[in-house]
Amino acid sequence: GPMTGLPDWNRPALAKAAKALRKKGWVVLNPAEHDAGSVQIRKHHMRHDIQAVLLADVVFKLPGWLGSRGSVVEVLVAEALELEIHHWNPAKVPKP
Repeated sequence: GPMTGLPDWNRPALAKAAKALRKKGWVVLNPAEHDAGSVQIRKHHMRHDIQAVLLADVVFKLPGWLGSRGSVVEVLVAEALELEIHHWNPAKVPKP
């Protein structure tokens, strides 16, 4: 999901999704949990996030993802790897 330019880097929305997924049994790689509060430059975070996509089997797209350059890149990488991709729907959290 989008982070850059959003209040608190959109961490509450990402944390809520991660919590719901973990509750269902997913292993979650949440970019908002990496260097939480860090002032590292964007390219540092993007390198980490792309590495996380490379390790993933499934990607969940949170609302607003299409307006985020980083999220778009992550989804493009996921598509190139033919990963399973879902639109986030908190009412329908699938099991792994």
